[in-house]
Amino acid sequence: MNKNIVSKDTYAGMMYSLDFAYWYTYLKRRIAQGWSTEEVSFLLGRAPFYYTDFERMHNVGGILKEERILLDRVYQDSTTESMTFHREKYEVNEKRLVRVNIEDEGYYKDYKIIIPWVFASEESYMVNGKTKIRSCAAPKLTFREWKEEESLASVSDAIIDVREKLDRLLKSNYFKEGRAPDEIFQAVEFTGQYNLRIFPRHVKDGLYNLIKAGQMSVRNVDGRYMLFEI
Repeated sequence: MNKNIVSKDTYAGMMYSLDFAYWYTYLKRRIAQGWSTEEVSFLLGRAPFYYTDFERMHNVGGILKEERILLDRVYQDSTTESMTFHREKYEVNEKRLVRVNIEDEGYYKDYKIIIPWVFASEESYMVNGKTKIRSCAAPKLTFREWKEEESLASVSDAIIDVREKLDRLLKSNYFKEGRAPDEIFQAVEFTGQYNLRIFPRHVKDGLYNLIKAGQMSVRNVDGRYMLFEI
C-alpha cells in the first residue's frame, strides 16, 4: 500500500546521550497529550517558536537547563523514558549528531529518529554483594503522531467552558499578582465531562480575548509571559 505523503521534513542536532533521553521523553509526552509545539511554548510563557526550536534540536542542553523543572510541572511527570546506552570502555561522553525524518501524511506524521548510540539489551546491578543481570527496555525510534481533529461543536463548548472559568477567576482576583500560563491552564483544564477536553490553545484564545477586551494584560517577567488583571 502506497503512502500518500503530503510533505517530508528532516532536521538534526548535536547533543549528549543524557540530553537525548530528556529530549525524547518530552517529545513523546507532547505527542501523547496531543499538543502542538506552539501550545507548549504558551504553557512555558515563551514566544510561539520557542519549543519548536527545542524539538528541532537547537540548543537542546541550554533549553533543558532552563526548562526541565517547568516541563515536568507542565506534564505533571518527572520520570524519564527508560533507555540504557551501551558504551565500550574506550568511548567518552561527547555530543553526537541525532537526526529526525518526518513524513507528513495529512492526518498523521510518521517519525524516524536516527541516533549514533546503541541501546544496551541488559545491564548489571548489585544485590547483597552479588552481581545480577537484568534486561533493558529500548525506546521506539519510529512512531506516529496523529493530528487532533476537533469538531466545531467541541471547540465551541471548550471556548465557552474556558470563558466561564476565566471570568470566575477574574472576579476572585486570581490574576491580581500575576499568573503563569501553566498555572492558568491547570486551573481551568478539568471539566468532569468525558466528551469535553480543554487544550492549551483554548486557554490561550480565552486569555487573548480578555486582553482585547481590556480586562487583562500580559507582561514579560524575567523572560516569561505572565497574565495580570487590569
